[in-house]
Amino acid sequence: VLSNLSNATTNANGSVTYTATFTPTANIESTTNAISLNANYTDLNGNVGTTAVSTNYVVDTKAPTATITLNDTALKIGDTATVTITFSEAVNGFTLDDLTAQNGYLSNLSAVTTNANGTVTYTANFTPTANIESTTNAISLNTNYTDLSGNTGTIAASSNYAVDTVLPTATIALDNTSLRVGDTTTVTITFSEKVNDFSLADLTAPNGTLSNLSEATTNANGSVTYTATFTPDVSITDTTNVISLATTYTDATGNTGTIATSSNYIVDNVRPTATITL
Repeated sequence: VLSNLSNATTNANGSVTYTATFTPTANIESTTNAISLNANYTDLNGNVGTTAVSTNYVVDTKAPTATITLNDTALKIGDTATVTITFSEAVNGFTLDDLTAQNGYLSNLSAVTTNANGTVTYTANFTPTANIESTTNAISLNTNYTDLSGNTGTIAASSNYAVDTVLPTATIALDNTSLRVGDTTTVTITFSEKVNDFSLADLTAPNGTLSNLSEATTNANGSVTYTATFTPDVSITDTTNVISLATTYTDATGNTGTIATSSNYIVDNVRPTATITL
């Protein structure tokens, strides 16, 4: 729109000049524009004026926008994700420093790719931080970039992604660590978090057998507990034994479990005998 028309200024050569302020329409991109003058004016003698047209001008009042996507939104130990940043138009000043990646870091920013629809795309690699469990994360873009006309960019954020780079751990405890003839004991296996694929086959119990694996119990702190019954073998005396857990289980994200062992237990399942001689 035009506004603020000035008073006429008469120049030395007899011409007359006016000025006005041109304000472009918001949210417009147009490379072909001109201001035109109709013939509704006259000179002082009443002669009708001629039309006139300005030279071309470009209007770009549209701020560049962006979208951010990850090809993996549930990251575990050893995972990386490809991050795709798509801008609505070509931009200046974009670097990895314009992005903030929660619980991880970005690397390997690609060269720009111009798409058929005029958008432009960059990719980068996201590597999650080690030893982190977080279900709420996003990659965010600041406004330090501009389009080619100099319009400041808008902020953007990815959808949520989860990071779990913590190995599941376990403890094994026996209620009774000194077993004699007729004894059994409860074995308690406590995992640091929910696990998949755990069974008695993951446990090795020297000089005895395990049975009656319970259902999982979820504790207030997020740990998970199972119990089983240990029955010592008959006719065995052994002072050095531990129950051990293999790494064949995983957490819910797929991280492989760590080994664990119980404290020592003693098995004395041999009845004393006696001889009597006369």
